[in-house]
Amino acid sequence: MTLSQTAGAPGLTVSMPLYVAGADGVRIGTIHLRLTFPKAKVSFDKAELSGLGEGVGIVMTTEQQDAGDSASVLLTLTTKAVEGAAREAVPDGPIAHLAFKLAADAKVGEVVTLKPRVSAETLDAPPKTVAGISAPDGQIVVSEPSVSSCFFYMH
Repeated sequence: MTLSQTAGAPGLTVSMPLYVAGADGVRIGTIHLRLTFPKAKVSFDKAELSGLGEGVGIVMTTEQQDAGDSASVLLTLTTKAVEGAAREAVPDGPIAHLAFKLAADAKVGEVVTLKPRVSAETLDAPPKTVAGISAPDGQIVVSEPSVSSCFFYMH
């Protein structure tokens, strides 16, 4: 599991792609991803499946929790059985996009870290827990607000 680094200005919402890369010979049917982050710096907005996730019929649920200075969101991604076909494994690639809103008082240059904890189950009957799933921290870099101007007006 990999969360791409992203950047955004204070007070704005940023999108963070979520990528899956499976192990050879392991067919994953369900993934549980808990992201913990400092709630004073960022808040969870929403999660949306990518075209790849929708294409294999993934069902995604989210559950938010507060705990002192931190907050977390639990994403559960599960492939569903389609009538007349075998249940597909979660594919490798960009599976979802997560949206987070940066705090209005976030400092430019600051890096907000999202700590992942991942578990998964195989498509086997009964499902087996997949061990050794690695997931590096996700990062949101607080950047300057972008400035746009009209090229035709400037010359």
